[in-house]
Amino acid sequence: MISFIIYAHSFRKDNLIETISSLEKNEPNLNAEIIIVFQDNVDVPISCKWPIKKQFLNIDTYKKPFMCNIGVGLASNDIIVILDSDRILPENYFYNNLQIRPKEIITTKYLRGYKANGSSFIENRSINNEINCKNLFSGNTMMWKCDWFGADESFIGYGSADNDMTATALQTCFATFLDVEERHLYHPTEIIFGGRTLRNMEWGLVAFTNLLRYVKKWKIDRPKVFRDAGWWKRNIYKYPEDLREFFFSVYK
Repeated sequence: MISFIIYAHSFRKDNLIETISSLEKNEPNLNAEIIIVFQDNVDVPISCKWPIKKQFLNIDTYKKPFMCNIGVGLASNDIIVILDSDRILPENYFYNNLQIRPKEIITTKYLRGYKANGSSFIENRSINNEINCKNLFSGNTMMWKCDWFGADESFIGYGSADNDMTATALQTCFATFLDVEERHLYHPTEIIFGGRTLRNMEWGLVAFTNLLRYVKKWKIDRPKVFRDAGWWKRNIYKYPEDLREFFFSVYK
């Protein structure tokens, strides 16, 4: 048995439904449960042969680490998969990896993204946890529940939470990147922060603040990040109060 933990918002329900439908179709030999942790409180009807647990958080800001911690706590099985609500894996991918070892964390080496017009491109997934790259916790991550480390919930909104989860996990576990391609379904680049949708420079400010938090926490030598922090500070008056407070919670 395996527990799939999916963190989601109802505004991406089409991605969510396709992800679960493809998972069910591509894993005919798997016994599983699905745990969906919704950021909001809007139910999405889903038909599936496996049992589904739904948790509605009704929070106004996207918080991946918090949602993952909730989902892992609800998991009934020894093996878990942290799965984005917009990912498609090949046939029998998870069934073929049920022999995962304790302390091992598995993901795919290759990631194919899709655009609104249907065209595709290769996304950069780093096996070395480089900043501004997809990594071990970006999309699908398979591991033993007993190896879950408790994600740092200070990372909110978009950006660097995956890097932080990877860095934390690799303190006690090891990574396996398989020669397999994962599909990343198209959706608009947007997040919910403070109950509203952020785009463009507001989105960029949140992502940068999380990046700054990450490099400070892990004492990573990235002079450009700190130079950029000065630019954001000089221009911070252009942004809403909650985003200013979020920035200054890290820029000290």
